[in-house]
Amino acid sequence: MLETLEHGISFIGWPIVIWFCVILLALIILCFYRFFINLRTARDGKLKNLLFNETKKYLIDGDTTKIIKLAERRRGEPVLASLILDLMERMKGEDYDKLIYVAKAAGLNAWATKCLKSHLSGRKQKGLTLMKHLRDKSAEDLLRKLMKHLDPVIRYASMEVLVKTMGVEIIPEILGQLSGEPVSARRQILQTLSTLGRPVILPLLNFLESSDDPLIQAPVIETFAILGISDPADIVLDYLRKSEDRRVQWAALSFFYIVPYEPTFSLIEEYLKDDDWWFRRLALMVLTTEAKPEILKLIFPLLEDPVWEVRYFAAHRLVVYGGESKKILETISQSKDNPSSSIMKRVLKEHGMGIYPGYSPVGQWQLR
Repeated sequence: MLETLEHGISFIGWPIVIWFCVILLALIILCFYRFFINLRTARDGKLKNLLFNETKKYLIDGDTTKIIKLAERRRGEPVLASLILDLMERMKGEDYDKLIYVAKAAGLNAWATKCLKSHLSGRKQKGLTLMKHLRDKSAEDLLRKLMKHLDPVIRYASMEVLVKTMGVEIIPEILGQLSGEPVSARRQILQTLSTLGRPVILPLLNFLESSDDPLIQAPVIETFAILGISDPADIVLDYLRKSEDRRVQWAALSFFYIVPYEPTFSLIEEYLKDDDWWFRRLALMVLTTEAKPEILKLIFPLLEDPVWEVRYFAAHRLVVYGGESKKILETISQSKDNPSSSIMKRVLKEHGMGIYPGYSPVGQWQLR
């Protein structure tokens, strides 16, 4: 019988037997791995339920004792962090502040710092998300290092945390790194800085005037538009006058759509005749941010624009003037020969229902 077995093995071949054993061993290891993962998931779920119930009680009575004890259990900190982050997305005001307090009381700031030191990007991201809420200044040096991380998600998240933690103080460092970032990311970084409000304007103005790169100038001007503050209006107007870059022109016009500025109106007429219909529409919207009767003569020609979107927006801007303007639209709507009649009917109907088209040019250049 032994000879038969040996003969069978030699017939099959030792390599096949070895591979069979390797595959079998791998399957056994995989089964054990899945078993332990499922077991850990079940334990985490049970612990999360306990923490959730205790957190609800804490929000009412203010007692953190049981939460802290549960957080001291194995995997208590990551489970509590996950729960806290979920709740923070839904809560504001006093309850949000209470969650911040219990997170710090349970030592989650130290856990978040450990995550930032991890070589795993996923753990770093969890730590950064928590740090964004905790605003723990003890991790500033580590966050500065992460600003230069190879993973762009980590870089931008660390910048966001530093902005929330350090405020205006970190602006020069972030701006110093901006030119080295991909063009698509600069807008995101600047929008993060815009959360600081008015204090960011002066550093951004200095940065704008120190750069000759339109790919820097355009997103900075767009950031001013997002802020919606008129302080940089004169400088933005200067860029609108002098810049030959279409992205900068678009950003400047977008700014003046958000922040109406009368000296701009003298430059708008040339953009109403622009070869690019996107610019014609944007110029129309900038021009009509303030209802002035003297601009009607500039809007009427746009009712014959070759692009229907321009005609549509022009009609919507005219109908609000009522009187003679509305009569002209009604006349066009009743004409069987005018290709814009259906558009005018639609505009008049929408106006009667109080419906007006939304428009937001900021950041739309790349969608053209």
